[in-house]
Amino acid sequence: MDVASGSGKFLRNPDFYFNWKMDGRLGRFELTEGNEHISKDRAQELIQQISQFSEPIIPLMLQQKFSNFSGKIHEVAKNKLVVKLAQVSSDQDYKLLVDAQKWVIRKLRFKQSRSPENVEGEFSYIKIEGKPAISESRSRFEVDGREYSEVTSFSYKKVKGIWWVHRIDQILKQDGHVLQTYVVKLSDFKPVLSTP
Repeated sequence: MDVASGSGKFLRNPDFYFNWKMDGRLGRFELTEGNEHISKDRAQELIQQISQFSEPIIPLMLQQKFSNFSGKIHEVAKNKLVVKLAQVSSDQDYKLLVDAQKWVIRKLRFKQSRSPENVEGEFSYIKIEGKPAISESRSRFEVDGREYSEVTSFSYKKVKGIWWVHRIDQILKQDGHVLQTYVVKLSDFKPVLSTP
């Protein structure tokens, strides 16, 4: 993961392993071997920064993500559904605009009483071998009264017959000014597919 501030100069960070098991949880990042010189505090800080990219690499199924939510579906137009979801034991609620013809989420709104607040997102898709894959997400949100926007784009690569996220580029802006840029490149894929 490489990071740049508004200056456009990238800070090269150490390499990580991304491990994921089909157990219903998100994958996790670990520093690669040869990075023993990095302090534990710095390693935790880097892992916390890169962990936001776990779900875009191998996302949770909607059933997993919203298993503790109850909701309603409303048809708002031909082939457009609004799905309203509220978490049973919390103040979180989602509103999803679903394209019922292509079965993809076009927009989402997310509300909670803590930061970030008033989160709104939109998704663009490409087709890979006839199936939709997110090519870009755009979101807007507020933290302590300040407005942020985030644009994330995704590139894919086929390895051993499976399309994987290969690169993630993210630009975070605060009040219209570039605050941070992330570039996450995934390489050296070693998928081990097995059945229990």
